[in-house]
Amino acid sequence: MYPFYRTNYTQYPAEIRYKFESYMMGSVVELISHADVLWNRVQSRLFSSYFTKSSLPSG
Repeated sequence: MYPFYRTNYTQYPAEIRYKFESYMMGSVVELISHADVLWNRVQSRLFSSYFTKSSLPSG
């Protein structure tokens, strides 16, 4: 490996760049999917509590 400070990112071998990029993309996608699931749970809880509270006085 070259010392990082002396070389540009694009000068690394394509294989290493591809592995690094695919790893980064995989972790990003994983994080996004986890966040999406968590956000759906939070939303459903918020909406269910909101609707039950708001529908009680009118009903």
